[in-house]
Amino acid sequence: YDHLDRKAVMYFAAKGVKFVTPLGVGERLRKWGVPEGSITELDWDGKAGIGGVSVTLVPARHASGRGLFDADRTLWTGYVAEKGGRAVYYSGDTSWGDHLEGIPRKFSGVTFNAAFIENGQYDESWPDYHMFPEETAKAASFFAPARFIPIHWGAYPLAVHTWNDSVKRSVSAAEKLGVKPLVPKIGEIFDSSAEPDRWYE
Repeated sequence: YDHLDRKAVMYFAAKGVKFVTPLGVGERLRKWGVPEGSITELDWDGKAGIGGVSVTLVPARHASGRGLFDADRTLWTGYVAEKGGRAVYYSGDTSWGDHLEGIPRKFSGVTFNAAFIENGQYDESWPDYHMFPEETAKAASFFAPARFIPIHWGAYPLAVHTWNDSVKRSVSAAEKLGVKPLVPKIGEIFDSSAEPDRWYE
């Protein structure tokens, strides 16, 4: 349940947070008691405005489901948050695919300040769930971001690779592609002027 934690959702719902969800997820939130007015449920390429920021749902490839009988009944997604010609991309969990190169093409003229891209818990046995580190770096290069921040690694193991293998490989591959990575420690506050720190090595 790491993808949609009920306690976290209800914590934010109690504070009046607005939720922008892919198709099918809004129904689950309503069942949990999140107010209808706090939920915007969209298909890929759907947009919502929140506090002057345009949020667009973009394609991602991953399985969904919380039990034995609800596999793939909800849409999987990433997000682009945009304001004033600047944007942030958040991939969510995704495997490699043509969708990754297509996303930045839909935002021509937009500068990506940051790209948060999944990077880890990969295995040859499940290529349709997560990217390999070199794929993560290549995906980052499509966005030409000011900073590439690898996510979804180092917290807990699902695969057999070491805890820092994916981040070392993706950072190295990104640098070879001319992409500037940034790997903050968990909880670290950073901005675009932060200098890379290879603490994970």
